[in-house]
Amino acid sequence: MKYTKDTLYQPIPSILSSNSGNSGNSGNSGNSLKSTFQEKCDIFRAELFPLPPNTEPISLINYRPSSKWDWPILSKIELEQACTSKIKGKTPGPDLVTQEIIVHAYRAAPDIFYRLYSLFINKGYYPKV
Repeated sequence: MKYTKDTLYQPIPSILSSNSGNSGNSGNSGNSLKSTFQEKCDIFRAELFPLPPNTEPISLINYRPSSKWDWPILSKIELEQACTSKIKGKTPGPDLVTQEIIVHAYRAAPDIFYRLYSLFINKGYYPKV
């Protein structure tokens, strides 16, 4: 029944704009009072969603891609954090392996995991699903 009752109309009050220039009013230091709906929208849009900064385009004239990537050596702590960290969702990926399975497998044989993943990273091999 609530939606059938009259709603209270409270218009947005006028907004003081501090940008100078296109307002048309020659007030003190560029301040002007905006009262129309479109002027208020423009002020909110300009303040809440400013334009991104401009940057110079990147020059790729002397760029040469490297055929070899120098990956840092995998540490045991890094692998342990990756294998035992909690993930919010428990849904398995396309390989149907859940995070719980990975945690139990890692805890059962951490040295095997370390040797296996060190070889994968050092050789640059990433198995597909």
